[in-house]
Amino acid sequence: MDNNETSFRDAEVLSRLASVGEIATGVAHEVRNPLTSVKGLLQLLKEEYDYKHWDVIFSELDQAIATIQSLLTVSKPSLQSEALTDFSLCVELENILSLFQHDSYRIQFKKHWFDKSTKIRGKRNQIKQALFNLIKNACEAIETTGAVSLTHRRINDYVELTITDTGVGIAEKDISRIGVPFFTTKPDGTGMGLAQVYSVLYENGGSVDVHSELGHGTTFTIRMPVSPLYTTTDFGGITPRMDIHLHPAQDIRDFFRINQKAFSELLEHEAKTTFEIVSKSKFVTKQDLLDHAFQITELVHDGLTQDIIEMAQERGIAWAKSDIPIISKMEWFYALRKIIWRFLEEYYRDKDITAAAVFAIADKTSDALDNFIVHFNVSFTKYREDVLHSQRAVIHREQSFTESSH
Repeated sequence: MDNNETSFRDAEVLSRLASVGEIATGVAHEVRNPLTSVKGLLQLLKEEYDYKHWDVIFSELDQAIATIQSLLTVSKPSLQSEALTDFSLCVELENILSLFQHDSYRIQFKKHWFDKSTKIRGKRNQIKQALFNLIKNACEAIETTGAVSLTHRRINDYVELTITDTGVGIAEKDISRIGVPFFTTKPDGTGMGLAQVYSVLYENGGSVDVHSELGHGTTFTIRMPVSPLYTTTDFGGITPRMDIHLHPAQDIRDFFRINQKAFSELLEHEAKTTFEIVSKSKFVTKQDLLDHAFQITELVHDGLTQDIIEMAQERGIAWAKSDIPIISKMEWFYALRKIIWRFLEEYYRDKDITAAAVFAIADKTSDALDNFIVHFNVSFTKYREDVLHSQRAVIHREQSFTESSH
């Protein structure tokens, strides 16, 4: 979907939501308030009369009142009083996903977080509810087993979040009706969940795009503007994304090799503090950091897991021998991970590649990088502990010798 189509789609949905908003104002007074009064009177009658169907009556009445309240929330989210705050979508998504642990036996949740430090500005609780609804829908669309993949990245001054499921999909004729109140493809649905998603995200300056195919799944793409405090380095913002020009190549290995200079510049830019600390060290040099980073990318491409583990163990010991804090290595590693993902994104941007292939590449890369950092930490910690134990043993022997001499 190009920008013109997206703008037309956004305008169409906003128009529909605005129409619903006008209706909802009347609904609040003409329907909700009388129903609330009726419920109060029925509660008084319940105290005086015994009737076996009271539970059914109150259940249906509560459902009607809740539906009307949902309609009001969808059409006029600004009526909900909540201050604007700056927050990370990744942090909120992690919290939301913890609520779906009961689905983990049948659904694999795949997370691909890029640019995690970037924050958006909005009404956090409303946006969290919208994201919860999207993930809930994704899980419900998977009838037996499958996967829900979430990818978070920053693109210029926007944060883009994609939520992809391997569920039943949505018919093409129904795509244009997604987000319209009361439209649903579920037998027991109310059609208010996705309406709330669209309403809240538009209210907070975002947009929503949907791509789906029956029998293959659905992808929701959400774009939210980055908080003004995080668009530049002024006023405590984050470092802006460094613009680079990358040369094309037919092979992924060649792509990394011919762009090695740009790769190194990006790494120094993203892990600036670590490079400054290392420049004063006698044990590790700036060139070591650059060389080791590129060696890791070569091993990742070749799928040489054992070589990655051996390199991580060797580097763990080398860093443990130095006076460089491990937090610096973490900054270097996460900068390296970020740049590898950026290079992969640039390389595959115009390639004819399936979603399954993309996820396979992502899983392979993540596994390799995770292997490196886990074995580096184990090796680093073990060496430091062994040194500490040796020092304690020496002190103990000296104390024993002193005591025996007396």
